[in-house]
Amino acid sequence: MFLTHHAATMRTITRSRRGALRLAGAGVVASAAAGRLTVPAHAQSAFPSRVRVLHAAPELGKVEVLFNGAQQLDEFDYGTTSDWIEIDPGVVRITISRDRAGINYFVFDAIAPVVANEDYNLIISDPLVIPAPVDRSPLPADTSRVRVIHASVDIPAVDIAIKGGDVVIDNLEYAQLSDPVEVPAGSYDLEVRLHSTGEVALDLPGVVAEPGMIYDLVAYGKPGNDTTPLTVATLTDEARAGTAATPTA
Repeated sequence: MFLTHHAATMRTITRSRRGALRLAGAGVVASAAAGRLTVPAHAQSAFPSRVRVLHAAPELGKVEVLFNGAQQLDEFDYGTTSDWIEIDPGVVRITISRDRAGINYFVFDAIAPVVANEDYNLIISDPLVIPAPVDRSPLPADTSRVRVIHASVDIPAVDIAIKGGDVVIDNLEYAQLSDPVEVPAGSYDLEVRLHSTGEVALDLPGVVAEPGMIYDLVAYGKPGNDTTPLTVATLTDEARAGTAATPTA
């Protein structure tokens, strides 16, 4: 269970309003989310960035994913998470096409600025692609950083709560990222509730948070569907080494 004071802290977290890539189809070019995706003038660097892709769009079937015209993933199926893919920083064109009888149909085509030496999770949803830059800043000892991403267009806004207890992330809507929160390393029993009714949509027992690790919990799929049920994927990364900044009063 979350410690009481951490539950109270998490209740104060406001959900992120960073937008997803709104792409209506082939040939549409959209800019990515603000914040850490914004490229400063000095961003061009010899240090590559990394992207990891989660296929969370049940209707798309197998897809191929290209960065700047180079195919990185082929016959990439629903529910699959890729390995880290190194890409050069700068303006990156992201193209996703659907495999159909040997002919690939474009379904997403966008450009996004990518900062040097940073990590990004890219969630293929439908009808959006959701970019999620990872905050890898140093963590205090015995602490993890956790964030929740709502990637299921088939469910309304949700709350993340301690199982049978308090809500810790409130009213998270489709394509939204919660703000990251730092929690003591440990194991937590959580549940996903529909915000409007409080009904439990999914149990999340034994969510493990290891020290120095970063977790994106991505909710996707279709509730009540036996083939593509509502589920949560856990995407992990490591915080940078160093001393965490001390909060100022």
